[in-house]
Amino acid sequence: MKFLGTLQNTDGKNVDVDDHQHTKSEITDMPNKLSDFENDIGAGSGTVISASTGTITTTWTGSAVPYTQTISNSNVTELLTCIINVSLAPTATIIETDAWDALNLKDGGQTDGAFTLKCFGELNTIAIPIVMTVVKQ
Repeated sequence: MKFLGTLQNTDGKNVDVDDHQHTKSEITDMPNKLSDFENDIGAGSGTVISASTGTITTTWTGSAVPYTQTISNSNVTELLTCIINVSLAPTATIIETDAWDALNLKDGGQTDGAFTLKCFGELNTIAIPIVMTVVKQ
């Protein structure tokens, strides 16, 4: 059991903390809204930077697996640690969905203004509509 003004050590014994003090600025200068906390979801990590649509074209680089395709997105930077979610657009047809499923895509890295997809499956013969979401990590 914990009591006001006490803490417990790792053995579960109460430790007096009455001499524990903070300066006035440590208390009064605390952020007062969620967006002021750098690493909270909604301000830092987990913040969606952008969501946009695009296309996986039929143009791939390479003569063997893994093939690569680089897709432009101005919200992607090499220095910004982010997660890039690429998903099939909800407007995709059955044929586009089958082509998406056959690609077997993997992360190919990112640079300023673009990210690369690696294809370990069958190359698409039609353009595939996608949704790209860039999330700060």
